[in-house]
Amino acid sequence: MKNPSRFMHVSLAFLFSVSMASATLLYYDGIPVSGTGAYVSEANLGANNVNHASIVGFTVPGKWSNDTTGLKVNATGLIYPSGISLTPIEGAIRYNRDIATNTYRTAFRTIPAGNLAGDFYFSALMRYQDLAPWKVDGLWLGIGLSATSPGGNTSLPRVDNGFVLAYKRVIDESGSRICLVLMAGGQTQVLLATATPNDTHFVTLKFTRNVQGTDDLIQASVVTTPEEPTSWMATIQTTLLTGTQTFGYLSAGGYGNTAPAPSVNLVDEIRIGTTYADVAGVFGQPPVFELVGTTVDQITSTSADFHTRLANPGAPAGELFALWGESAGGQTFANWAHSALVANAVATATPYHHTPALAPDKTYFYTFAAINDAATAWAYPSPASFITAPVTVSAPAAMAENSLTPAIITLARSDIAAVKTEPLTVHFTLSGTAVRGTHYHASAINSVLIPAGAASATLTITPLPDWDSEDDHTLVITLQPGAYILPDQHDASITFINAVLPEAPVNAFLGTVSELASNPANWSLGVVPHAGHEVMITQSYAARNPIWDVAAPVVVGSWTQPVGSTNTVFFDISPAQPLTILHDCNLLGGVWTHTGPSATPTTAVAVNIQGNLNLGPGGTINVGRDITTYDPGGNSRGHRYQSGPGYVAHYGAAYAGEGFYRASTAPYALDLNQNTYGSILNPVAYGASSHGGGGAGALLKYSGPGLVMLNVAQTATLNGRIAADGYAYSNNSGGASGGTLNLTFGSIEGTGSITANGGTDTYYGSGSGGRIRIKLTHANASLTPFKGVLSAYGGDGVPARANAPSAAGTIVLITQSNESEPTLRVANNITFITSTNAPTLLPATHLPSMGNPGEDLSKTSWEVYDNAKLRITKSTRIKSLSLISTASPVTDARTPCIFADDVILSTSELKILNDLRYAPGIYRAADLQPGVLIGTGAIQVISPGSLLLLR
Repeated sequence: MKNPSRFMHVSLAFLFSVSMASATLLYYDGIPVSGTGAYVSEANLGANNVNHASIVGFTVPGKWSNDTTGLKVNATGLIYPSGISLTPIEGAIRYNRDIATNTYRTAFRTIPAGNLAGDFYFSALMRYQDLAPWKVDGLWLGIGLSATSPGGNTSLPRVDNGFVLAYKRVIDESGSRICLVLMAGGQTQVLLATATPNDTHFVTLKFTRNVQGTDDLIQASVVTTPEEPTSWMATIQTTLLTGTQTFGYLSAGGYGNTAPAPSVNLVDEIRIGTTYADVAGVFGQPPVFELVGTTVDQITSTSADFHTRLANPGAPAGELFALWGESAGGQTFANWAHSALVANAVATATPYHHTPALAPDKTYFYTFAAINDAATAWAYPSPASFITAPVTVSAPAAMAENSLTPAIITLARSDIAAVKTEPLTVHFTLSGTAVRGTHYHASAINSVLIPAGAASATLTITPLPDWDSEDDHTLVITLQPGAYILPDQHDASITFINAVLPEAPVNAFLGTVSELASNPANWSLGVVPHAGHEVMITQSYAARNPIWDVAAPVVVGSWTQPVGSTNTVFFDISPAQPLTILHDCNLLGGVWTHTGPSATPTTAVAVNIQGNLNLGPGGTINVGRDITTYDPGGNSRGHRYQSGPGYVAHYGAAYAGEGFYRASTAPYALDLNQNTYGSILNPVAYGASSHGGGGAGALLKYSGPGLVMLNVAQTATLNGRIAADGYAYSNNSGGASGGTLNLTFGSIEGTGSITANGGTDTYYGSGSGGRIRIKLTHANASLTPFKGVLSAYGGDGVPARANAPSAAGTIVLITQSNESEPTLRVANNITFITSTNAPTLLPATHLPSMGNPGEDLSKTSWEVYDNAKLRITKSTRIKSLSLISTASPVTDARTPCIFADDVILSTSELKILNDLRYAPGIYRAADLQPGVLIGTGAIQVISPGSLLLLR
């Protein structure tokens, strides 16, 4: 923006005799200041400024804008803004710098302007900022005619073929000061004997070519009014200048002391023109558009009506132009295909409009510009677009009010390429006898956006059952005016057909009066379910998400949540009083979780199913993070915010193993006293919470995962998700641990997921994995038919922050063949490579749990995979130990290892990294492959009759 206060003492009644719109402006280069020490490139002034580019801006120190074509010069040289590439046609930028003294001298560019003939005028704002006189030898602005630089390596440039306006240091009997001078033809004349820092001087100059056929005449003044001086402060008559007869170089530079380097605001708004009116500078008040400056309506296939309003017409009042075309021209008149003078703006807030002739099936852009002698103002939004084509709306005629399949409303425009180039917002209203929130939910309530290149967008209408009414209800979608043609038929309607409640034995939860399952009024049969009922949970019937409270039935016949169901069931029951489902449970959609979080594991998803469990792809049992969008603000259900045995303030939480602990400064170290807890063989504990950032919702947001105790007598077909994952929050205050999944199935199959992973925190540290127990009771049942994901990983780490992945959790596998000797699996994510971390900084899974050190693990077989780490917390006996790696070579950072200090792990079988079993004996770190055993402890392989050493 130009500076309207430049001539503060001039009467605003003065008007230019030649308006800026019609002047012959040969060159304009504005460098407005938008902050201390900052220059930002300004938009050009229409067709008169086709060669606009900011020249040189100096600032040391200060802000700098990377989107300007100016330069920054400091004590080490000239800095080009990023993304700028100037060709010789645009103007070549050059500079000189004295390498020996490390001082900057000058920077200049060619001026892409016309031939020099007759008189021309030159003006510029000049200023020097915060400089003591001793810091400056010279700061200049010069113009030359030849093809070589007007600058040089002296304190002021040699300009034998042009002129220089300069701030020059003068030392005389009155001391050291800086004056403003005109230099040309080897002569110097003073404009200001003493120039004050931070004062802006408007310098104007007249160059008269070929005076009396022998000389050129250069006259200059510092002016305070936008009128050509009748008496010039400085006049230099010099020999006729030679050269190309075109403007050659515009130079701006400086020379001075580099300790400290000068801070310079040198020039702004350089103008070169054929009359004084061209260069007299900004005068008056620029026009201002209202905040929303453009609209369009009355669109047809051949016309449209553009509208705008000016908050201020400016002084002098501006000329208002409408501009339009099939491409956006930005803030350059010449780039618009069409323009028209709408009016001379004469009053504030007067509405203006323009109606051009257009072609059908096109995308058009339009804007307004208001021009006066002070500035060109552009309307906002600028540019805006519209189409000379209609939009349509279509919808299904009818649907059941309890349909699980939402209705899709299509709002479309023509598929013609010229109509689809830009995004288009389509406006509508929703009306009719159907009430939003009672009879339907809508994905949008007043507009949708058709993306660029697309012909349509959709509005999703989800019906809601209304059991208090037996009437049908109709929803009407009516298109509203916008940047498109509104056709005669511009609405569509959907009738929600009244639904009836299911008949016995189906008993559907309605949630008519509350969320409680114990209230008979909330059920379709008017009684709470019993052993002869099939429980139905679906939004086809349920107005609320049910809470299975302690007073609700403990036995029901069967359970169904159909495909498409989105309801969340909150179990408010304890593991000691589970819900029993006598027959099959079909959880094909929706979510099971439990209430909480709490300080102790008082509630759980505790369900006994005597038939089969069919967990569909849309079904979820989740007591950890990301439970459901239908539980706003609700996440993990375990130990409440900042609690749990493994909670450590600001660091990753522990459970089955160590969360990552990162000290605030190097060297980093693990907290080896982290409290792992809970039973390994039959886990029933909650996961520990993360520290989190507090604030609203922190109780749920950062809590640890909860507990699932699920007993299925027959086959569990798991194609959905069973999860107790810890809360993950990037760069916060530590991740939560995983939770607990205690699962008993007759047999298992499917492609879903069973996870109790720790939460990731990329800064302080992630949480450890949780605990999973899977017991299969059918003869010959195995885990093999289950092809899905089974994991209890620790949260991820960031090697760049010396932040290792946290320890894996434990997975217990029990079948009929190994019921007395269960398998313990410890596996971390193979992609979590920690090669940048020292071995002692790697979190490990604890054997045994520090919170349950007396648990009998003597018959357990441990399989430690990939980059999992195992820490022996006390001398313990197990049945077997296998360290298994898929990495090649096995010395890769993903290789598993054992940490043991002053303890002995005793086992009947030892197999390390795919080698054969080890013979009986005591093995220390030096006896095994490098990196397998770390610490002063040992692994003892025992055989029947061997002496067992435990200490």
